[in-house]
Amino acid sequence: MESIAISYVESYGTRGTALGNFEYPRGLCIKDNLLAICDTQNDRVQVSDLAGNEYLFGTEMSFPDSIVYDGDRHAFFVTDSDNHCIREYDVTGTLLNTIGTNGTGEVEFEFPSGIAINDTHIFVADRQNNRIQKMLKSDFSFVSETGGFLLPEGVCLIDDSVYVMDSGNGILKQYDLDFNYLREVGGFLEGYGTRVENIGGVLCVVDNIDNNIYFFSKDLVYIRSYSQNMWFPEGVTINGDKMYVSMPHKINIYNIEIEFGLQFLQEFETLNQQLYPTGRAWWRVPGTVFSLFNEALSLSDSRLYSAIQNMQLGLIADSYNLTDIDIERWESVYGIVSRGTRQERIDLINQRMSYPNNILARQSIGFIELQLNNAGFDVSLNYDPDYNPNGVIHDEFVFGTKVHGAIPETYTICANYIRESQDADFEIKNYYKKVFYVGGETLGTEADVPSARKNELRELILQLKPADTVAVLFINYL
Repeated sequence: MESIAISYVESYGTRGTALGNFEYPRGLCIKDNLLAICDTQNDRVQVSDLAGNEYLFGTEMSFPDSIVYDGDRHAFFVTDSDNHCIREYDVTGTLLNTIGTNGTGEVEFEFPSGIAINDTHIFVADRQNNRIQKMLKSDFSFVSETGGFLLPEGVCLIDDSVYVMDSGNGILKQYDLDFNYLREVGGFLEGYGTRVENIGGVLCVVDNIDNNIYFFSKDLVYIRSYSQNMWFPEGVTINGDKMYVSMPHKINIYNIEIEFGLQFLQEFETLNQQLYPTGRAWWRVPGTVFSLFNEALSLSDSRLYSAIQNMQLGLIADSYNLTDIDIERWESVYGIVSRGTRQERIDLINQRMSYPNNILARQSIGFIELQLNNAGFDVSLNYDPDYNPNGVIHDEFVFGTKVHGAIPETYTICANYIRESQDADFEIKNYYKKVFYVGGETLGTEADVPSARKNELRELILQLKPADTVAVLFINYL
């Protein structure tokens, strides 16, 4: 499973028309040490060498939307949205070709948006025509198209797949290179997905209304989201360990680290083993190519072992080797807001680990809530997301910074027994990290349950919950 660590570094630019100023920039791309930016409402492309040296091109465009660089043709391709065409420029900004016109036919566009290129083809999100067009890169002739979208704005490629941000429907879709449908994912956007980009082998969807970016694996498995210092983000690209995101009048820069998990390491180990000669003895002359090659294999094997060991230690949340990045990743997995001391953060991660979704013996509260609801109990289950590990939790519950008083008459404990009276003297004390709450939709409010079903409710909770956890019930028995 991929993991991604991100941290904000800085931003540059301000609103204006001078060099280095922006007016609602959108798409970005990297060519070697050049960062090219569609300065959309200034009707131009700005290029920076990442050291502050800049130049402009494309002033014949109107609302340039997206930009990619093609190494085969040594050229930038830009979607000139308001002129309904694609522009090809060399790296100095000289216009080489204008591709397409306004219309609904082949190699005709209506406000084109996203663009992606591989060895042989160009893929364009033909936004207002609700389709993706595929053209030959050699002569820009039409190959095929696929439709059924609503205002698609983003398209990108990873390996042999085409990914489309079906913006109007809020769905990320995956196809093979011939537009055969593979899979899709939706329901994750809170606002509006403007584009999808290949960021170091993972997918990044930009939500410019909810000020968020979402990351998915190439199989559309959700990895994480990120929103720090985001304000109407539009475009995103990556250069090594730096990620660049366009905002209305500036560019934000972030540190980014992407790891691809054990699968990559296992494949590398297999390759490493295959390179070793087997089946006979051999003589290595020191300093020769053969000797140096085998020394390099030995060193890479040693480093591989160390990488696997560190990854395994990072999977254990109370490991002495747990790094700050490991903690950040676990917090991302469980949706935990980073706060408190290092040990408090680890404690909260371990609390969440008590409830993995895929182990029936230790289910998540979401699963328990679903089963209770299916049994006819209108209850909600909650954690305290800001629990205080030093708080008093006996006759007095501490929900983050909110103390809900000494209120023993308004809650009951379900720890070990069906009969409520047998759990009456149970003291939570050190179980505070393994408490969940059953009651109304808002933490601390009551849910109504018929008195005749009290023991049935408690029995079902006991059957479903992990044995070492405690349920605090806010129930009004009718």
